[in-house]
Amino acid sequence: MNQINNEIGKILENEMNIKVIPRKAFKIKENIWKLEMNTWEEKMLVLKEKGKLKGKKIYIDPELTYNERGIQKKLRDIAKSERARGAKVKVKFQKIEINGQLWKWSKLENRLEKTTESDIRIEAKN
Repeated sequence: MNQINNEIGKILENEMNIKVIPRKAFKIKENIWKLEMNTWEEKMLVLKEKGKLKGKKIYIDPELTYNERGIQKKLRDIAKSERARGAKVKVKFQKIEINGQLWKWSKLENRLEKTTESDIRIEAKN
């Protein structure tokens, strides 16, 4: 297990330029791992720096429920197709920004909904 933690630590260092080694690593499925970091600060550092993986087939997400993971996958798929069309895209938690326009995932409607100016102001205050 310690060897796996070190290997994952090397990936984080090589791909994201951060030196952290997970406390524990659990294999969930083929190519899907759950990591436990040593400190909250290490976890936040990894989540903050995950943008450096853009364009690579490595994804890092905070622990999500099954439904939340499904939503994030849909958003990543949308982002991939929008980028293929030349759009500038950022994927966030249950949100996606396409060419500066923010869209939120509606759990009730089970689809993306365009946000309004008032939604953006309220979000900025939180």
